[in-house]
Amino acid sequence: MANALTVIRMFCSVFLLFSRPFSAVFWGLYVVCGFSDVADGYVARKTKTESKAGALLDSIADIVFTIVIFVKMIAAVVIPMWVWLWIGGIAALRFGSYVIGYFKYRTFSSLHTLANKSSGFLLFSFPVLYVLLGVNRTAVLVCMVSSVAAVEEFLIIIRGKALDRNCRGVWRM
Repeated sequence: MANALTVIRMFCSVFLLFSRPFSAVFWGLYVVCGFSDVADGYVARKTKTESKAGALLDSIADIVFTIVIFVKMIAAVVIPMWVWLWIGGIAALRFGSYVIGYFKYRTFSSLHTLANKSSGFLLFSFPVLYVLLGVNRTAVLVCMVSSVAAVEEFLIIIRGKALDRNCRGVWRM
């Protein structure tokens, strides 16, 4: 059941690509994606069906959703150059973590740290925050938290002896 919710998020994310930004269809799909992201982990824990495959599927679904929202916001929002540069730095650090993690652990190594969950929540919230705060304040908030999360994940991947996707943070290694 939990993996089905994750797959629903992936499909809804793809359907978001074909919706008009900030339309009723966009917001409907957006809410389903958010609900399924929260519900899949809860259902997996409650039904004791947590698995490595489910955690990996969840990470992939998160990445798909983030990319789709990113693409939709590029089309709908004028983003200043300094934000693009900051996003590029975060993406480069994330990519570096994934490459190092792949060679170190021989698998995709995205982690479910508290900082990553916070970053994911803010990325998910970007359209709402944009409507409420505007692009500059939203960008600073999201990029600051995402930078901390990316640095933390990089440190965990570098220092970790074994891959623990559910590591809560660098202080809990």
